[in-house]
Amino acid sequence: MAVDCYFLNEFYFICQLKNLSLGVLGDLFFFIIATTNKSTQRRCDRLKTDPTTRDVPVIFMTALSDTENKVKGLSIGAVDYITKPIQQEEVIARVRIHLQLRNFAQTLQEQNNLLKQEIQQRQQAEAALQQALNNLQQAQLQGLAKTDIHPTLPSVRCGMN
Repeated sequence: MAVDCYFLNEFYFICQLKNLSLGVLGDLFFFIIATTNKSTQRRCDRLKTDPTTRDVPVIFMTALSDTENKVKGLSIGAVDYITKPIQQEEVIARVRIHLQLRNFAQTLQEQNNLLKQEIQQRQQAEAALQQALNNLQQAQLQGLAKTDIHPTLPSVRCGMN
């Protein structure tokens, strides 16, 4: 997966994926933040509650490098936290990893959906087979009840003179 990243200046950063068609919303969100405050949390909450964006990874880019802010950022919805000074190679590597993880998660979800469909189809087939077996057993019991279960024995003469 090829990623080109461009630094417009110290505040703006663009990543473009080669040979991938991006959805309207993209495959990854970058938040350039000054602090992990309520506003940042609200933005993350909106993304995570919207069905169209809840699975899109969010990466925070900031000058805040203390552990408390990193933990807070990760706990409110970021999948990664990159601190300044930003190293282009590091950002590209992290972007690749998160896009691969998202791709794996999407593939896994698709496979899970297929397996659920297959389970449902097999359960329906099993229920139909069980019903057919029950019908056959019932018919067999009804057939036995209608026939004479004591067959007539041929008469045999045993004589003594």
